[in-house]
Amino acid sequence: VKDRHKIFKLQWHGFLLLVFIMISFPILDFLRQQGDATISGLENEISIVDTQLESFTPTVNNYNRISSQLAQIQDKLDLLNTLSENSITWSVNLNLLNEGIDEIGSIWLTSVAPGEEPNTLEIQGISRYRSRIPLVAELFADATLLDVTSIDIRGAEVYSFNYTVNKIIEDETLYTPKSVQGLQNLVEE
Repeated sequence: VKDRHKIFKLQWHGFLLLVFIMISFPILDFLRQQGDATISGLENEISIVDTQLESFTPTVNNYNRISSQLAQIQDKLDLLNTLSENSITWSVNLNLLNEGIDEIGSIWLTSVAPGEEPNTLEIQGISRYRSRIPLVAELFADATLLDVTSIDIRGAEVYSFNYTVNKIIEDETLYTPKSVQGLQNLVEE
């Protein structure tokens, strides 16, 4: 029986173990409370960030809508520029040619065709007076008279001529209207 009671007898390391067990409960409770406090603080921060994100949602939606509209405007501007590029070019070229021929007088154009290069023309025409044919070259930035031949039309001597216009105008910004230039500058910025 005495041997059996020795099992329940505590020695110094048993007491030390009991002390550690008793101290561990308050320490573990303190660590648990600290963890709970940290978790609660982080949950509060998350809710504050969520609230801030929700307050920025209308701003983000407006930004996305404006960006989409700007992209659509850019696409339409590019399409307009593509569609109107040659029409504006020809409007400027033909206006220059029409006004110049009208000022010279007694000259009729029989053919106007675009050259192989951009900003070039092939012009054929008839003039009543030979001295007026060189005045056609002064309408353009760079034009070359290819030939002049005398022909008879209804009993009157007239002159047929051929020009190659190497450069129609010097300043090609005339081909872009000021309103489009302003939009292009705005979009490029």
